[in-house]
Amino acid sequence: MNTYSVEVKKTVDFMKAIVQQIDGQANLSLEGDLSNLENIDIQAKVDEETTSVKRHTIWPTLDFAVIRINEGNKEKIIQHLFPQIGLKTKVDHVQIEKDGKLIMAAYDRFDPDCVWIGDWIGEGELQSLIEAEIISSFTEQKMENWGFRTWKP
Repeated sequence: MNTYSVEVKKTVDFMKAIVQQIDGQANLSLEGDLSNLENIDIQAKVDEETTSVKRHTIWPTLDFAVIRINEGNKEKIIQHLFPQIGLKTKVDHVQIEKDGKLIMAAYDRFDPDCVWIGDWIGEGELQSLIEAEIISSFTEQKMENWGFRTWKP
């Protein structure tokens, strides 16, 4: 699978656009200070990794939650979770998996060198995000086994 390295300007709007494009079910993982999560009415599996979304910070141990994305809660994620969770200030790592494969990842609080998305999104959609000034650029990259990448100490 090819991927795109993405430089994000508007983090909340970027995540809203990505989740809007997901068909069916997927898993969203958040890692960092998730203290705001308890104020948001959304079901999350706390401290439970999946085969594709795992913790990426060993020490200090950060909060970790996996939230199912589906048609029943997509609007709640878009309208309540993303604007309130602190994507750029409190959440260190964001990942989305679908069908057991990682399809989007943003590490180190959306560091420009650490945001990738699979080619499922399409260049046309990415170009529209540039025009909307949500991202500043994207670059196609070949990354073998990208959906299975994990870091180990």
